[in-house]
Amino acid sequence: MIRLYTIEHCPYCKQLKEMYTKEGLEFVEIDVNKPENEAEWKNLHEFTGSDDVPIVKVGQRVLVPNTSFKSINEAFDLTKKFLV
Repeated sequence: MIRLYTIEHCPYCKQLKEMYTKEGLEFVEIDVNKPENEAEWKNLHEFTGSDDVPIVKVGQRVLVPNTSFKSINEAFDLTKKFLV
């Protein structure tokens, strides 16, 4: 399962969502600015040390911008790789 951590007006988040949708990949979007996601985002932030989005969680793997990937295309490719 893909969990995609986003904020509403993030162009990178939008691009990655569009890529997942076009490829037919199912994902759950978690808007980190919504109050109901605050605890989950806090835990993820403590784990990754990153405030950046999009962060992608695929199973137990966490993909963090500028650490795990440098471009949205790379994030997409890694997501597909880890789904196998």
